[in-house]
Amino acid sequence: MDVLKCLMVFGFVTTLLAGCSGSPEDLCERACINVGKVVAGSGTDSKAPDLSELGGCVRSCLPQAKPYVQCLSEAANLKSLRECHGDSES
Repeated sequence: MDVLKCLMVFGFVTTLLAGCSGSPEDLCERACINVGKVVAGSGTDSKAPDLSELGGCVRSCLPQAKPYVQCLSEAANLKSLRECHGDSES
């Protein structure tokens, strides 16, 4: 799955999992960039993420709870991304 599709899926999932408090735009931008990098780095084609669709991801992120977005911005691998979603399985 390419990075753009992953970012779109991320935007859809975060919309469904909307929290009560909004997150600042810069934190959302960092989270979107980090998710793209982690997903891109997990595949066989480890090129840098295409950030042309970053705005859509950030808009989807803004209504999310700050701890969730902070977790996404700091995740180092797919396992830690899943843990942000509450999925502790490998």
